[in-house]
Amino acid sequence: MTWDHATSRLVEGIYDTAIDERGWMPLLKLMAQTFDTGITHLFMRNMVTNEVLEDSYYGEGDAVIQQDFQRLLPSDPIWPISIQSMGEIINDVDHYDDTFFESTAVYNEVMTQVDCRYRATTVLPISSELIAGLAITRPKSIGSFGKSQIERLEFLLPHITRTLRLQQRIRSLESDVQSIVAALDRLPTAAVVVSETLHITCVNRKADNLFSTCQSLRIRDKQLVPENSAEACALRRAVSDAILLADGHLDGPIAPPQVVTIRRSGKLPLDLLAVPLRPRYELRQRIGQRARALIMIYDPELRPNIDEVLIERLFGLTSTEAFVAARFAEGMSIAEVAKARRCSSATVRTHVKHIFQKTHTNRQAELVGLLLSSPAISFAE
Repeated sequence: MTWDHATSRLVEGIYDTAIDERGWMPLLKLMAQTFDTGITHLFMRNMVTNEVLEDSYYGEGDAVIQQDFQRLLPSDPIWPISIQSMGEIINDVDHYDDTFFESTAVYNEVMTQVDCRYRATTVLPISSELIAGLAITRPKSIGSFGKSQIERLEFLLPHITRTLRLQQRIRSLESDVQSIVAALDRLPTAAVVVSETLHITCVNRKADNLFSTCQSLRIRDKQLVPENSAEACALRRAVSDAILLADGHLDGPIAPPQVVTIRRSGKLPLDLLAVPLRPRYELRQRIGQRARALIMIYDPELRPNIDEVLIERLFGLTSTEAFVAARFAEGMSIAEVAKARRCSSATVRTHVKHIFQKTHTNRQAELVGLLLSSPAISFAE
């Protein structure tokens, strides 16, 4: 097949699809124009669960027609032929005549509604469980697909397969990152994952909230940047030491990690701790090799957020006892809890006595330490 301008545009369109927010629609439109088709349809299906993961349709008809194609797929005579000849273009006129095909349900219930008759189809292996199907359909008035058009379609198939596999890989990585972000959101502190140049790979919700109001520590061009130059140097040094530790390049005894203090106007300073991400860590494997350190950001003015329902379940407290315990963990005194609960201090002391019995603690400080080390704070929203 001769490489021409039309083929070049199609190949470019295929790879553009991997990052185009519009998905496959621009390419399907271009294919329809190139091959004089009424309908261009691409879908991807999990053959184990039968879940349709991709279903892009360009041409005549509406969503009902698109759904009808999927519904009638098992009885479509071209489907088993395409499965048996996976990775090849199937030109329908090479496998059955007009009389046979025009008696089928897919032709009479779907294709006649959009004035289409001739098809070229293929099934592409994407993974051990996933396959993709591509069908381009023409009106009867235009006629069947010629040899040169089939050759052009076959030339495009490896590129379409690579792009579909790339998209699945991107989706898998995006899903992994979303899972990592959800896990980081469970941390009691703000946290960001950074590269060795402090470019941010992942950030949790608490860090997002902090950066939206903090003037001393910002995200600029996707990079974590302290406003003070000396603090910026200290943070780069701390991350560099964490990376050296992760890679096993530090000589001598391992020193405690550096705490980088970020001063704030009118507020207590932030304390930042850089934790190394070793190559074998699942977090680094999932987010990518650019993820080199996890920076924990401690804000002394941020009160802990305690999940009262979880406290009830962990220690067998009543809802009132869980409320009192949570307020203690947030730093309230007995008098402040009594005011918040609209009861007397004596009533709060009675609840405290019951809380001590159920949590096997004897002092308020001991109770707070227990709560702050429990999943009740780690899983608080």
